[in-house]
Formats: sequence, C-alpha cells, structure tokens
Amino acid sequence: MTENISNSEMLYRELGSTGEKVSAIGLGGWHLSLKHVDEDLAIRIVRTAIDRGITFMDNCWDYNNGASEIRMGKALREGYRDKVFLMTKIDGRSKKEATKQLDESLNRLRGPGAVSRSSAI
Repeated sequence: MTENISNSEMLYRELGSTGEKVSAIGLGGWHLSLKHVDEDLAIRIVRTAIDRGITFMDNCWDYNNGASEIRMGKALREGYRDKVFLMTKIDGRSKKEATKQLDESLNRLRGPGAVSRSSAI
C-alpha cells in the first residue's frame, strides 16, 4: 500500500439527517478480534484507516463477545476518537435491555474505569 494517500481522495457524505459528514467507506469492527488478528494489528488497522480518511467506524456489542469493541476503543485513544463518527449496534428489544447493551458497549469502547451512562445518572 502507498503510505501517503491524500484524504482529498476520500468521498464524504452527510449521514442521514444528522448533519454529520462521514466517509463513504466505513470500517467495521467484527474482524478486529479474530484469532489471527492480534491487538497490535487491530490497532494498526483502525489507525491506518483513519489516517487515510475513513471517518465512519461501525461495531456491535456482540462481535466476538465484545472483544472487537475493546480493541476499537484502544485504537481510538491518543486523539483518534475525535476524528471519527463511531457507532455500535444493539438488539435489545426493551428499554432496559437496550440501555444495558449500550452501557456495556460504552464501557468497552472507553476502556477500564469508564463510567456508564446509567451509572452516572
């Protein structure tokens, strides 16, 4: 791969009615904690994508039992979190279950010692 790809080559689009501009290509997190992807490689994948203009990051609370969110959270440290639109998916069918899944996701994405939304209320 070429090391100096300009961000001007990336296409950006408005995300629905949010007013947020995100890259037309996103990076999904499922593969970040597969057996053959160690933590250093996962961090390198995420940061290289961001450095090359990808600003839309997608994950899910149950990708590899939450390990993908943990690795993405680590990759988004050191200022990388401010460069992306980060989303995660849930399948909670009730408010209680959805809140639980979101809090667990936030804790994994933020790392150890993070305060969940519901515990901060």
